[in-house]
Amino acid sequence: MIAALRGGFEVLLLEPTEDPLRVVRRERPELVILGCQASQPLAAARTCRALKTELDPPRVGVLNGPGLPLDPKDVMDQYLADGYLGGPADPETVRSWAERLRDGERPVVVAQPARGWWRRLLP
Repeated sequence: MIAALRGGFEVLLLEPTEDPLRVVRRERPELVILGCQASQPLAAARTCRALKTELDPPRVGVLNGPGLPLDPKDVMDQYLADGYLGGPADPETVRSWAERLRDGERPVVVAQPARGWWRRLLP
């Protein structure tokens, strides 16, 4: 996913020990993408809500991998997120979603895994 964004975005990856709120306040990015992790399912929700209640909030998108069954509408409403991308997505889908998010849309994309024989052919 990071490689998909590097072509059109400046990507800043945080270390696990870094506080995302401090980094965002210091760097002032126009777009923040938060990943939901099964080990800390509420961390992205807390961070997203905190960012969106700032005086000049960035656009915030939430990524949800296949391990956490989150409802896109709930994420958009409860997290105060500007966009949602769920499921296993190919690089073009990730790039397109991030561009739409950056451009002011509220994209909701739920990528579906390949089925049947296609699953064996796709990486």
